[in-house]
Amino acid sequence: MSRERWAERYYTPWQEVPRRRLPEPRQHRQRGARTMLAMVVLAFFVMSLYTSLIVVSRVDQGFFPGNEISFGFLPGGGVPAVQEPEDDPIKRRINLLVMGVDQRPHDEVDARTDTIIVVTIDPATKTAGVLGVPRDLYVQIPDGNGGFTSGKINSANAIAASRGYDGPELVMETIEHNLGLHLDDYLVVDFLAFQDFVDAIGGVDVQVDQRVAYSNYSIDDIAGEPLTIEPGFQHMDGYTALAYSRYRDDSDFARIKRQQQIIFAAIDKAFSSGIMTDPAQIIDLYDAWQDTVDTNVGSVRMPGLALLAREIPEERITRASLGDAVTDGEAGGEYVARLVPDRAQEIIDLLFNDPRLINEAAQVEVLNASGISGLACAFRDTLVGRGVPEGNVTHGNAPESGSFPNTVVLVKTAGKEFTAQSIADWLDLNRDRIRHSGDEFQHFVSDTADIIVVLGEDVPEFAEGCAS
Repeated sequence: MSRERWAERYYTPWQEVPRRRLPEPRQHRQRGARTMLAMVVLAFFVMSLYTSLIVVSRVDQGFFPGNEISFGFLPGGGVPAVQEPEDDPIKRRINLLVMGVDQRPHDEVDARTDTIIVVTIDPATKTAGVLGVPRDLYVQIPDGNGGFTSGKINSANAIAASRGYDGPELVMETIEHNLGLHLDDYLVVDFLAFQDFVDAIGGVDVQVDQRVAYSNYSIDDIAGEPLTIEPGFQHMDGYTALAYSRYRDDSDFARIKRQQQIIFAAIDKAFSSGIMTDPAQIIDLYDAWQDTVDTNVGSVRMPGLALLAREIPEERITRASLGDAVTDGEAGGEYVARLVPDRAQEIIDLLFNDPRLINEAAQVEVLNASGISGLACAFRDTLVGRGVPEGNVTHGNAPESGSFPNTVVLVKTAGKEFTAQSIADWLDLNRDRIRHSGDEFQHFVSDTADIIVVLGEDVPEFAEGCAS
């Protein structure tokens, strides 16, 4: 099956949308762009929105050149000093892990993860993707000692707590190991708080495709009552919306679809109700939600994400689920979903890997000339995680390891410039470190590589434990 036909089969949007559209009225394009903006803002404002608005209104051209923003309602004084951003989020693809748990994230014991979503935003192509990960996906979970245990991915958060590890970090490592993705940050949301948020915005409107029926539903799964949601256009309060998104009697794929329906319905309602343009309501919601979210994202990064996200039209947001890439299985006497690797890789490629990297198909050789053991292997893994096909990357030690001060990207073959520039960006190199000729070519020779990456003494240490 061709890649195009595969995409048509598995990526038909849940709400039918023509694959090609005539230009839309300006107000519709603006709505699509603000949907992605809201998606990012709603995810991050719960822990840092008010602070971030102050930051972005005070940091000038040195932070976001040409993108200065002012908010008249913000206070004029008392603004704390801000650190330089960790990196420039507009340069490269950003992958965010979003987890939902039925428990406050700061409780002593971590709960099993109820919802796992990976959001990817690509500033180069102005596209985004939302990938649902089945909670029953059977995976290898790092044990902290260089080995792995097997279990459902939704158990990793709780396993980490029992071992004294950070739960979200272990889930990130688990996804990276099993799916080959690079994840930048995580966000853990208490979905019981999401129920309160839906109530705060006056409920959400959702098109229900199939009847949802509980014989005994409750938030705590103890003392419940019957609950039925009929097909058709339904207005839901927070309690009903949470029940709709948690329903598990059909499939993980259908459940992920319902969860994303609720999220996007809440985004639409947040704008139509005026909350996202009312500073008083934003601050009230921030105060109410700040203890229900756990994240490793620095507050200075959210404004840059928001600036980027508002440039992404809704038709460039792809939603998919790994529920399309699993088979039913059993482990330890309970149901598990087993990944079909080839099919999963097709989904991941469409959402996360820049097609320009795939189309250039550059053969990349990574050589360690830093004198620090393991860097070539670690950067090889970084390249694969960023979308360079694994079979196209080799690594080893440079002939004069330890004696080359500067990291350079040597381009031997024409037509591989995008890959070379991407590698330079990932290494935070200036463009003058990309060389098409020069003395370096005399020292580093390869008969097969289109691009040679020489990791010099100035390169950061990516990871430990690799062999070369």
